[in-house]
Amino acid sequence: MRVRIAIIAFILPAIASAMAGAMEITVEREFQAEIDRAIKFGAQYVAGTQRSEDGGFPFFGGGSNWEEGAAALATLVMVKSREYAPGSDRVRKAFEFIRKKMTEHFNSDKGLATYSVAFTMMAIEACNVENSAHQGRPGSSDAWFAPGDREWMKDMAEWLAKNISGENIWGYPDKTPDLSNTQVALLGLASAHRCKVDVDDPSIYRKVLDRLLEAQQRDGEVIPRELVIYDRDEVQARGPRETISSGGISWGDTNGNFGDRARGFGYRPVEQGAYGSMTCGGIVSLVLCKGILTGMGEEIEGELSRKIDQSIYDGLAWLRKHYVLDKNPSDTGAEIGWHYYYLYSLERVGVLVGTEFIGRHMWYREGARYLVDAQVKDRGDNLGSWLAPTNAQAGQTSESLYRFGDTCFAVLFLKRSTMPLRAVITPPPERPTTPRPAPPPERPTTGG
Repeated sequence: MRVRIAIIAFILPAIASAMAGAMEITVEREFQAEIDRAIKFGAQYVAGTQRSEDGGFPFFGGGSNWEEGAAALATLVMVKSREYAPGSDRVRKAFEFIRKKMTEHFNSDKGLATYSVAFTMMAIEACNVENSAHQGRPGSSDAWFAPGDREWMKDMAEWLAKNISGENIWGYPDKTPDLSNTQVALLGLASAHRCKVDVDDPSIYRKVLDRLLEAQQRDGEVIPRELVIYDRDEVQARGPRETISSGGISWGDTNGNFGDRARGFGYRPVEQGAYGSMTCGGIVSLVLCKGILTGMGEEIEGELSRKIDQSIYDGLAWLRKHYVLDKNPSDTGAEIGWHYYYLYSLERVGVLVGTEFIGRHMWYREGARYLVDAQVKDRGDNLGSWLAPTNAQAGQTSESLYRFGDTCFAVLFLKRSTMPLRAVITPPPERPTTPRPAPPPERPTTGG
């Protein structure tokens, strides 16, 4: 008698267990080689945009105080791609530029930008993880710091805590707060948390959680959760990864036991229209707040915990209903733009909630195929870059700036660059997990 195993596949918390890695999709060797080449050429394109005179990079949007943020984003790409060691000249010059510009803007009326601070924190952590791997602690964020980096990380974490708006979310200076700035701020604070550099007052995360729960759409279509079903004998013979990657699975439903409502998020909490990148941002923000609080030893009472969980499930239901890869989807059908930012946001969701599936879609495999095919492969100045179709209509100057951003987001997606936290949603006992693979050793140097 052949036994079939059913697992709620829509959300899989990334926790360590005896079945670690069971749901991680094995990409065919040839396809993985294509992905690796795409990452390599994409990272080289980004690195090639660095200015020799000051170590900076092209920057777009957000005012001139975003220029250090663009450099931090590029640094994150270079280090995560593993094409440039933390101590390489390019990374070192980028950090020198970031420090210089942050000091200038902090002491001017422009001030600092949330994006710039948060991406710098993420870049510091990325360097730290690479050097921790060299010390024999792969994936650890707290084993190694360059001189002054811990203090710098602490200063930036406290800056974010002090500069949250009265609405308990973040925004651009002198502008209405929004969920885009909020998710990036929380990603920076999550980097600090993993590096054991926390803000002094954890109540900030509770306030953000309350605001996020209010910001989500009030109602939506009921979307039943599905089950992924695989054969136990086949799993025992071939292993779960091979079984799934070879298509040795089928799908069922939960017989109405889990009905989630497709409730998304918009750019600002007062907006009712939802779209892909911001729904991803809302999910990511909920996961990070709950995960950081748990990591700080803060108890989240049962009713609130269940409310957060359902909010995450409902956001995922919205993504499932509107799942596409060729644009940033919206529930109104309007053209939103920020196509590749949406793809990078989708990667964050997949990693942080620990799932390989959005509905029945293997989001990473499908997204990687889309990006590999879309990359510029013709020899020339744009070799290895990406440019979203909606950005290809821009003028020459704007196109080059969008190309820089789109290429950064594409590489970060392909690299599955987001670092997971800990279990956020309590799983059923039989649910497996998808941990991040440990990186190989690197040189023990940094640019910070």
